[in-house]
Amino acid sequence: MNMGTLMSTFDVGIVNIAMPTMAEQFSSALAQIQWNATVYLLGVILLL
Repeated sequence: MNMGTLMSTFDVGIVNIAMPTMAEQFSSALAQIQWNATVYLLGVILLL
């Protein structure tokens, strides 16, 4: 259980750091990328 929590915390950090780059690469507003990150993280939570 602890390893899963640790990995999900790292995953959240990686996604948050990559958000500005993703917004630039996809020519999207940062708000749209934040929604994508939220949906991604909800999916990860459901799989835990």
